Formats: sequence, C-alpha cells, structure tokens
Amino acid sequence: MFPYYGDIPELSSVLDSHRDCMYQAYKDVLGSLLIRPVEEADKILLDENSFHGSEFFERFGVNPTSRKNKFFTAFGEDSEWAGLNTDGSFSPFKTQVAPGFILTREGFDISREYYSGWVNPYLAPYIHEYNHFLIFALQEKPMMVAISILVSKIKPKSWPPKIGDIESLIGEYEGTREEKQLVALLTVWGMLIHGTYESFTRILDGRVMQRMGFDVPGEYFNIPPKQFLPLFMESIQTVIAVPVGDMLYGASIRERMRTLQDWVARMDPSNEVQSNFMECFREMEIEKVPMSALPLPEQGE
Repeated sequence: MFPYYGDIPELSSVLDSHRDCMYQAYKDVLGSLLIRPVEEADKILLDENSFHGSEFFERFGVNPTSRKNKFFTAFGEDSEWAGLNTDGSFSPFKTQVAPGFILTREGFDISREYYSGWVNPYLAPYIHEYNHFLIFALQEKPMMVAISILVSKIKPKSWPPKIGDIESLIGEYEGTREEKQLVALLTVWGMLIHGTYESFTRILDGRVMQRMGFDVPGEYFNIPPKQFLPLFMESIQTVIAVPVGDMLYGASIRERMRTLQDWVARMDPSNEVQSNFMECFREMEIEKVPMSALPLPEQGE
C-alpha cells in the first residue's frame, strides 16, 4: 500500500520509512475488513501513470501559487454524457473512471508551514490525498464522480465555492431564472456531498497520524456540527440553505465509513431537483480502472 511513482525523492524516502507504521495505523483505525478491499484497489488502480507532477499544472497554465496537491478522477473518452436537464435529471451513462494524484514540490511548499514542527511536511499531505483515494476505492459509486458531473453543469471557478462566491456564481451563470435555480440547488447538493467526505477525510487524517505517534492538533477533530446557513440569492430572488460544518457530527470513524460506503442510499435529498439527480446517478454504470487504461486526462476534478 501507499505507492508513489513520482520524482520527489524526499516523499519516496519518507513513505519507505513509514509504510509499515502507516499500514498498522490504518488497520487499527479502520479494521481488517475495510483494509483488505483498499489493499486490492491500491494494487489494481494505482500505477506509474497515477502520479503527476508540476508538468500537469504547466500544461494548463496554472499559477504556481495555486498548485496545491490533490486527488482527482479522470473519465474515459467514451463516456456518453449528454448534460443535465432543467429538473436535475440526466441520462444515466456507462463510464470508466480512473483515480490519480497531483503531487508537486510547490504543493508541499504551500502546506509546509502548517505541518512544520509536529509532522513530516511530506507525509501528512500524502496521507490526506491517499484518504480521498481510500473513499473512492470503497464506494461502488464514488462521490467524486457525482461531484464531477455536478461541476460540469455548475462550472465554478473553484470547487467547492466559498459561501461569499455563491451569489456571483449563480448571477453570472448564463441561463434563465429556472436554470439559475437549478444550478443553485445542485451547488448546495454538491457542497453537501463534498463536505461529507471532506470532514471524514480530515478526521481520518488525524486518527491515522495519532496512531502513528504524532501530536495531532485538536482542530483535526473539533469540526463544528452540521448546520444550514440561509443565503438570499438576489439574482433569483430565492433563499437557499448552504451546508457548513461536519455532516456526520458525533459519528465514529467506522460509522462514518459505513455511511460513506452506502452514501447513495443514506444521503437524503431535500428537494425534487436533488432527488432526480440522485435517481439518475444511482442508475449509472461506473467501472474503476487504472490511469494507464485511459489517455492523459484533459483536466482534474
């Protein structure tokens, strides 16, 4: 487990020296039953083509100060994606999806100050991105795929959008008032999905590093409980409820993992648009493949 085929020797070295300790920490936190399928997915889905460096950002002209490390998913070229309808529905399609990582020196430099003093600045960011892969591996229909579909409709400048940016995102969207309302409701649903796995990822980061012996800051675990903030959207004269905080507040790591594994059935849409989207997403055929089975992705999500 925990491979890396990139060109940063410091990261390779720290993974080599911590791999056994990391494995035991994950086993202690998640249990053997969850570790086994992750091990298999690690072997099958991650290869030399799964790891990208600065050249990935340079190809798309991304500013060096924005080059954060990230986990992403890439879709096969034969995905028959026809777009979302105005009621949130779409034609379910069959697709191949490959997991990948962008890990760069710039990315590690961006986060170095935060980690300095309590954990190796190469180890902690890797664990965070690997935990995104872990969730992807354990979900039959990955949240990351749903997010990618939603983002293709919403077209935000960055994801997830900041609360202060939602009004301009909706206001600048080219479409009718009905279409803007659709985008607003799907944005909220996407933020709820994102917040659910991101809060789990952060808590899992902390638990794993604790088991490895690091003195993890309390902020890893003290995420405020979920709440919905009312936000008036002037462009559509509508109030939307924006989700913030820990979507699974109070749940144990293993309870969270069970919810994430079965998220399609367990997460409750709050309106017809979101229900229509999830009904169609439930019918999709998603095959997970290694990056080597796909051409170089056009963009990361």
